[in-house]
Amino acid sequence: MALLKAVEVLNSGLFISYWRITHRQDDYNAGVVEVTLHGYRDADARHFGKEPLANLKFRFGPEDFGGSFLEVDLAALYVAVMASPDDSVLSGAAPV
Repeated sequence: MALLKAVEVLNSGLFISYWRITHRQDDYNAGVVEVTLHGYRDADARHFGKEPLANLKFRFGPEDFGGSFLEVDLAALYVAVMASPDDSVLSGAAPV
């Protein structure tokens, strides 16, 4: 699974459109899960082993998952990223 949304890189005219979760870190004391997504030019760049061009970090609390993040799977993390506030870079991204 991944997300599609074109994001311009540093006002350069170049766009990253393919985003995938690469890291998850659970902080049991704080009750949060942190997720890192890496962005690639497109799906082909990812599938041909090219290096990611950027990364984005998200932090979610238990309220984002109905009370607990302990049983949250990868699909639920993608849903949380897509549902992030409107000012988030990946708000409104489409799953693929």
